[in-house]
Amino acid sequence: MDITVFTGRVPLEELKRDKPREYQALVDSGKLEEKLDLPYPPIVIRAIRAFAWGALAVGFSIILCIIYAMVCAYR
Repeated sequence: MDITVFTGRVPLEELKRDKPREYQALVDSGKLEEKLDLPYPPIVIRAIRAFAWGALAVGFSIILCIIYAMVCAYR
């Protein structure tokens, strides 16, 4: 699961692969170093991923409940 949506940080390898022009512009302007942050500790990444999977499970559960209500409640 990609945690960028929760942290706002994009890994450098992903930036190089997904947005090569933006990466090259940062390198050319010399602003790449100031944009780099220290990586999160592994415990934080695990907590973010656990939250993300929990939110996904809750969302799917709500969808299943809505479908169940639509199928079974209108008899």
